Amino acid sequence: MRSAWVVLWLMTIVSIAAYGYAALSSIGYEYPLEWMEGGTLDLVRRIHTGQPIYCAPSLEYIPYIYTPLYYHAVAAVTAADSWDFLPGRLIGLVGTLGIAALIGCELRRRRCDWSFVIVGVGLFFATYSLSGRWFHVARVDTLFLFLLLFGLLLYQWSRSWPGLVASGVILTLAFLTKQSALLAIAVFLPLSFFRNRRRAVSLAAIVGIGVAAVCGIWQLRSDGWFFTYVFDLPRGHALLPKMATRFFTREMLLHLPVLGAFAAFGVWRTMRRPSSGAIDSLATFASLGATSFASRIHEGGYMNVLMPVHVGLVLFAVPHIERLARVSRPWSMRVVPLVLIAQFMLLAYDPRTGLPSSDDRRAGREFLDRVEQLPGSVLVPCHRALQGRVGKKSYGFGMAGIDVLRSESCPDVRDRFERELLRRVENQEFSAIILPDQTWVFPNISQSYEHAENLFDGEDYVPMTGAAIRPQQLWVPRVSAARDRR
Repeated sequence: MRSAWVVLWLMTIVSIAAYGYAALSSIGYEYPLEWMEGGTLDLVRRIHTGQPIYCAPSLEYIPYIYTPLYYHAVAAVTAADSWDFLPGRLIGLVGTLGIAALIGCELRRRRCDWSFVIVGVGLFFATYSLSGRWFHVARVDTLFLFLLLFGLLLYQWSRSWPGLVASGVILTLAFLTKQSALLAIAVFLPLSFFRNRRRAVSLAAIVGIGVAAVCGIWQLRSDGWFFTYVFDLPRGHALLPKMATRFFTREMLLHLPVLGAFAAFGVWRTMRRPSSGAIDSLATFASLGATSFASRIHEGGYMNVLMPVHVGLVLFAVPHIERLARVSRPWSMRVVPLVLIAQFMLLAYDPRTGLPSSDDRRAGREFLDRVEQLPGSVLVPCHRALQGRVGKKSYGFGMAGIDVLRSESCPDVRDRFERELLRRVENQEFSAIILPDQTWVFPNISQSYEHAENLFDGEDYVPMTGAAIRPQQLWVPRVSAARDRR
């Protein structure tokens, strides 16, 4: 029995150390860990130069479809002339460490023994690979989840009005980081209403006023474009019904059966004995789970959107596992470490997999050298910002441009941008265009440009996480097309 506990604690330490190794080995990588990271640098440059974040989409610049707090936070710790990914990644890492700290504080508040607090934190870090290796990518997600979790937990921790106001302010900041916070709050409040109606209504009022004020200010500052990017374009993302089945079967049942089983037991127990603490815990779990589920079943929802439900499962399941261990029976002391070891084994991953290699760094340098040698303007739509390091203009396309082009909810915006894109390609305004492949957004490019060469061999310079998109095909203006225009 004792040996099983020793193995469990060793696996906990290994899971924390494995993430630490992965973070230290990749956070300083000079090129994108994920293909959309460059867009973060574009937005930060806009903030430093005093230009609006939200404006009409064009090839010059398109923002991501998120609220702006993360980008302002990155701008606050980034030099004005920097093209470095590190500040954005450090904020992502700080968010991850903050989430781990909140998990530890909440498990301790629920009277978990320190050994189970550490096991819970270890389980969170063990989900790193299952979350798409996203814990320190220069994207909004970990800062958003930290603020969302902090706001929800502070509401439960505090019994005073200042604490309630602080909770509402932090949840408003979570919305200002990523608008998915609204769904989480909408799920959390009705469940909390059953425990304390006055506090739940007060929190709803504080958050409602805060969100309304934020939206009103940014809508005015952006000449009406804030709503377009934050609400209208995301509304056009298609639903993927097959992902609902995958969410519960492959991503929960297959990889997280132990946490899932104890969470299901916790739901059943809370329904039978609805104490105030149990209702708060259930509300937090439900809000985080709903956030992940809603994002996962929409087009574009990658594995990173699973982070909230992973945190929710750890917070909700570990106290019930610990209670089982407290049962003074020989079988419980044997079962608990074994089931937790099994859960750690299902989450095990090789932290060396997907780390940037020396070949990736060499390929990145060669890519930028090649871009620098090309004359005139070079459009690299799948990798924003990098060409700025060699004095080339960075165009604002990437995923932001795809979100506009595939939108069914903003047809006028989409059509204007599509016409601009076609016109500028047909007019051969770029001395070169570098695409992942011929069909990537530019299906008719061969009418105005011709494929000159592929820039990479093998798997070098493929991002560590997210879509495996790299600037591969070099296209140059077609001479015959230029003659026809004359």
